[in-house]
Amino acid sequence: DLVYTLDPSALAHPQRARSTLRTLSRYANVPVAITADYRALDSMSRLGSPASGAWRSALDAALTSPLHRAVVAPPGNVDYAALRAVGLASQVKEQLNLSSHLLRALSGRYVDAPVVVSGRPTTRSVAALASAGVREVVLPESILSTPPSTTLAWGAPFRVVGAPGLIALATDQG
Repeated sequence: DLVYTLDPSALAHPQRARSTLRTLSRYANVPVAITADYRALDSMSRLGSPASGAWRSALDAALTSPLHRAVVAPPGNVDYAALRAVGLASQVKEQLNLSSHLLRALSGRYVDAPVVVSGRPTTRSVAALASAGVREVVLPESILSTPPSTTLAWGAPFRVVGAPGLIALATDQG
C-alpha cells in the first residue's frame, strides 16, 4: 500500500499537501494509508476557519474510499521505553490516542490499525507499544539488521522479538 505522510512538514507547503490529498481521492481503487501525526492535526485544527475548512475538505476527500485509511503515526522522537520505564506507561497510550482524537475532531473519521513508527525506535520502545495494546506496526526498515527490501521476504509480516503479540511490516525505504 502507498503510505502518505501527513506530519508537520505538510504545513510548510499546505497547498501542495492538500492537492496531494485531493489527488489521492481520485484513486479510490488504490489502497492508501494516510498517516495521522497529532502535531500536524493539532495545527490544522487551530487554523482559522477557511484554512481549517480546506484541510477538512481535503482529508474528507482522501478518506472517502474504503481502501483509504488513516493510521496513527506519532512523532519519531517519542521514547516509549523511557515513558514506560519511569512509570508513565499511560502516556504511551496517550501518544497514540492524540492522533485518533484529533483526526475524529477534524474530519469525523477514525484511525485504523496499524501504527506507523518512524525515527529509530528500539526494541524496548516497540515492546512498550505492544504493552499499550498495539498489535500491528509498520517499522522503518533501516532499524532492522537485514532490510527486507534486500531479501525475497520483502512485504512479509514478522513477529518482533521481545514484543509478544506484535506483528510488524517494514517500510520499503528504497
